[in-house]
Amino acid sequence: PSEPDWDKKKIEDFAAEIRGKLTKEIALYRYAQLMIAKCMRGAGQFPEAEKMLQGAIGSYAASSADFRKELATLYETRAAGITDPKDTKGANAQWGLALKEWTTLFNYAKAGVGQLKPESPPQVVKQVKSHFADAYFNLAMAYEQLGDADKARPLWQSYIALEPHGTWTDIARRHL
Repeated sequence: PSEPDWDKKKIEDFAAEIRGKLTKEIALYRYAQLMIAKCMRGAGQFPEAEKMLQGAIGSYAASSADFRKELATLYETRAAGITDPKDTKGANAQWGLALKEWTTLFNYAKAGVGQLKPESPPQVVKQVKSHFADAYFNLAMAYEQLGDADKARPLWQSYIALEPHGTWTDIARRHL
């Protein structure tokens, strides 16, 4: 973004005539950061990607869901890459970090559902419902990876209830 200290101020702190332009620049910058972090994860550059994602989450706290999702995926990828049977502690630590991020995203989705009103447009309701269902799925998967099937089971059931014909429903059913 072209304005100094754009990441330390609120958009309202800038002159009204540049807010639109700055908002677009920030959106493009955020997208670029997210794509770079995904590429880093794909290249196995986990510490660098983690640092970038955590910095972005701190900067964009109010809109960090996409960064948190990528961070959770990074932790899952790192955990899955630990194949030494003697390092289950390390893998479980990474799954635990993923669980923390998925739990935060679940709480974001839950808050979104709580903000729906009877007059909410159908496309908004559908989007919120989809995010909520995804949150159940991801949280269930994280609990399963940690070996806690008892906590995962009701989450799988809730996902299936929300998305009885969804893309991932058959996978969820296999986990029951």
